[in-house]
Amino acid sequence: LPLEVLTALIELVRRHVSVVTEAGCRILINLVLLRLVSAISTDEMGVNIIPEFPIPKTTFSGSLSAGGTVDLLLTKLPSRYSRDYLLLDPTSALENPEAIDGPVTTNFFEAKRDNNPGNARLYDEW
Repeated sequence: LPLEVLTALIELVRRHVSVVTEAGCRILINLVLLRLVSAISTDEMGVNIIPEFPIPKTTFSGSLSAGGTVDLLLTKLPSRYSRDYLLLDPTSALENPEAIDGPVTTNFFEAKRDNNPGNARLYDEW
């Protein structure tokens, strides 16, 4: 996705979509993430977006825990596993990383509107 196309799409959204809600902000976030995926993916390593990814409850220390469903999971892994393995069944694929020959990187993101209407942020949850 060329940067010029992203810029035009962002301007289109800003002219026609209200971003005072989380759903409106998510449209902008999705555009930026699509640009990111297209810029970082190579023939050897693929970057993928997994929407609404379930995270099992994990307790860290004391009463601090995380779990539930995150808005977006971004993965980077060998391209040969992306389309036929990860994107068809992301939960099973990521529960069995030993089936993937090569490095796997994941990042969790939650899309939230900040206190300033119209501004969107990505919160890196991990």
